[in-house]
Amino acid sequence: WKRMAPMPELLQERARQIGRETRETPNNCVVNVYATGGDYIAPHQDQAFSDCGGKFESKLPVFIDRVGAARDLVFHALDGAALDAISMHSGDSYVLTGALNLLVKHSVPACAGGCGLCVTFSWRYVRNRVSPDSNKINRNPAERKAWN
Repeated sequence: WKRMAPMPELLQERARQIGRETRETPNNCVVNVYATGGDYIAPHQDQAFSDCGGKFESKLPVFIDRVGAARDLVFHALDGAALDAISMHSGDSYVLTGALNLLVKHSVPACAGGCGLCVTFSWRYVRNRVSPDSNKINRNPAERKAWN
């Protein structure tokens, strides 16, 4: 694995803003681009590889920012059945708490009838990562440094 380049300054500023509001400054941002109404993400649980008692599902919050076309964020039972949905519009932010992430899955379904470009930024603080050799959570800072 290669070390990633730092986030661009604009993204770093948003991370600092989240940190001022929540006391936990994200150090990771996943950007999902939905170019057409047919683009989607299936039901899933975010996996942030954090200090969480050996579980991959994060107990830490994920902060979601949306720009562009409105899209639904749908919550599902762990068996996949849809439970509830919220419509996120351009400029909206949502906090997916760690407790909720452990109990449900979430998705961004395709738009019926199509919709325009939408970009979602998912922010989190990642304390650990998966070792490329063992595929296990690596909690040893000295070992982590060796792969940077």
